[in-house]
Amino acid sequence: MAGEATPTMRRRQVGAELRRLREAADTTIDQAAAHLQCSASKISRMETGTGIQRTRDVTALLDLYGVTGEQLRDELLGMVRSARQQDWWHSYTDAVPRWFERFMAAESSAVSVEEFENQLVPGLLQTPGYARAVLRAANTSLDDDEIDRRVTVRMERQKRLAGDDPLSLWVVLDESVLHRHVGGSEVMRVQLAHLADRAAQPNITVQVLPYALGPVLEVG
Repeated sequence: MAGEATPTMRRRQVGAELRRLREAADTTIDQAAAHLQCSASKISRMETGTGIQRTRDVTALLDLYGVTGEQLRDELLGMVRSARQQDWWHSYTDAVPRWFERFMAAESSAVSVEEFENQLVPGLLQTPGYARAVLRAANTSLDDDEIDRRVTVRMERQKRLAGDDPLSLWVVLDESVLHRHVGGSEVMRVQLAHLADRAAQPNITVQVLPYALGPVLEVG
């Protein structure tokens, strides 16, 4: 099972279904726009999940596309209503770049994540101290409060690794990640211990690509 779909993901799911239904009905975007008496760009935004999806607009489009099945209509309109809720990171918009919101929406609804890192411990496995040091080095203009808010977002993301339906995480680290001092010796000691603890969880796999392996050649 995947994680619970976020409002952002629901909007995308609704949009993808609207596009599928429109194409199945052999209807163009311009024809759909004329039916709603709106611009073609609005229909496009509805189908990509980046624009507002109102129940009355979706209902009108379903009528245009000849969708009469009550179950499909009810499910789709129910998703439209639930998508009006805000994603958990909405209160951290000052700490989350707009481009990263799309990533978090996918991560929050994902079944599994696979990641390779050759420089740093990935955000899902960072301790607060390690995360703070990384963010401080990458954002020298931010004050302590701004750094703390970004650390909080990173810790909130990690909640997907626990619970009744946790995210399955598979991480491969270059050995250099373990030797690169971030935040000082004590921060690294805590971080490495945290990595070992996390790797013991059944839904988390942490592997290390050792120096002794030599060059890793790309095949193909």
